[in-house]
This record gives sequence, C-alpha cells and structure tokens, in this order.
Amino acid sequence: GSLTELHLACSREQIEKVYVQHILEDHSERIWSLLQSGAHFYVCGANTMTSDVDAVLRKVAAKSINLAEVDTFMDEMEKGHRYIREGWVSKVE
Repeated sequence: GSLTELHLACSREQIEKVYVQHILEDHSERIWSLLQSGAHFYVCGANTMTSDVDAVLRKVAAKSINLAEVDTFMDEMEKGHRYIREGWVSKVE
C-alpha cells in the first residue's frame, strides 16, 4: 500500500484547535470504509487523546453496525493487530 491521503491535526500550533477526533468525525464515512476494507489504525499520544479517539472510532462504527457489534468489531481489530494504541500520561492532562 501507499499513503494516498494525509490529514493533520495540530492542536498546539493553531489558534483554532484541531484534534484527531475532529478529523475522524469529519471523515467518518471514509474511515469506516477503510476499516471495513482491512485498514490498520494506529494511534499514539497522551492517554486522554487515545481514549477520545477510541470513543470516536466506536461512534463511527456504530453508524454502520448495531451497538452490540461495535465491541466485537473493535476487539477483532485489536486481536488482528489492525488497531494499535500506544498511550502515555502527560503532565498537561
């Protein structure tokens, strides 16, 4: 595969804060399509951010599958090493 799209979320370098969660919500249909096609999703950052991103991904999934299937879908992605989260505690949190 190759990188065909790039969306930046620079929360500290802009007057108007743009967070990863905002980008995911803005592109939720595309994100879901990619996840359904077998895409891998990596998120790395402060624990608060990784939790917020996880919540948005679950919300994106819930738009297309019933709520009971969301946890199973996300668990399968994690078990298949398609969803990797690396978080840390930040002094800013």
